[in-house]
Amino acid sequence: MDRALRLVSTNPADSLAQTIEALLVIASAPLTVEELAHACRQDGETIESALELLVDRYREGRSGIVLEYVAGGWAFRASAQAAAACARLQG
Repeated sequence: MDRALRLVSTNPADSLAQTIEALLVIASAPLTVEELAHACRQDGETIESALELLVDRYREGRSGIVLEYVAGGWAFRASAQAAAACARLQG
């Protein structure tokens, strides 16, 4: 088999962003940068950089969920487009 080897590199920022995604999904309330930094064992500046990636990934018009800063921390919410369907499910 003559196939070129493909190296898979893991970007540390992407890996951290994935961990933050998981933390935000399981959180019952918005999480502060400090809480995320503690859970991820990272400094606040590194967390903020990863949050920038996530804010771009989960923005209105691009995803059915949106990452936003609310009530002193970061949390996911339904996009405006998905809000009506979410309301029907809840009510």
